[in-house]
Amino acid sequence: MTSTRISFVLASYNGAGYVTEQLTSILAALGPADEVVVSDDGSSDATLERVRSVDDPRIRLLPPGERLGYQGNFARAIAASTGRYIFFSDQDDACLPARVPRSLDALERHWCVCGDATVVDSQLQTMQASHFEARAARFDLVSLIARPSVIGATMACRRDFIEACLPFPAGVPHDMWLAAQAARSGQLAVVRAPFILYRRHAAVVSATASTSRRPIRERLVERFRLVRAMATRPVRLARP
Repeated sequence: MTSTRISFVLASYNGAGYVTEQLTSILAALGPADEVVVSDDGSSDATLERVRSVDDPRIRLLPPGERLGYQGNFARAIAASTGRYIFFSDQDDACLPARVPRSLDALERHWCVCGDATVVDSQLQTMQASHFEARAARFDLVSLIARPSVIGATMACRRDFIEACLPFPAGVPHDMWLAAQAARSGQLAVVRAPFILYRRHAAVVSATASTSRRPIRERLVERFRLVRAMATRPVRLARP
């Protein structure tokens, strides 16, 4: 088994404006044997140059490959990671100091953990102090399917849990799938403290953030796919 304890997986695409700041915030939270796996999905801006400019041996930038889309890009990063615990990261947020220690504590007893977020604008000015409070978030399975409140960029999971959930169902966001599977088994830990500065701007790609702007038919189809996949693919895993 690898000696790597923590793998941050970061899926990038045209994130040159923010990725350096994000990487710096993540690296500050990690130990010398941890890693950050960056999978880029064919950026046409300076994203790759910005990642390479962060001179730290803990960063592994994967070789370019075919365009995979948001979910596939994360799956590629996960497949290349080696850590016992896998932390998800978007390219444009900022990791807060509490995230790693609070997540590791929760993962001693749960398969998956998520945290709150402080919602900020492109300049990191606070828009909402608590994402959970703004959404009146609930974390039972029905609520997670009907009105997702878990931000994937705050999530961390045990590797064995993620492997039991692979492959991700087509047409279902990976974070929604993982949160629902963990909640169904009573294995989703929810920490009501902000784990990230959750940056909102025009280029954001996020099912949770963009729900109000997405066609209702698209959202209903996504939920149908999630329910259908859960009916046929229960997770059987030893509890911590």
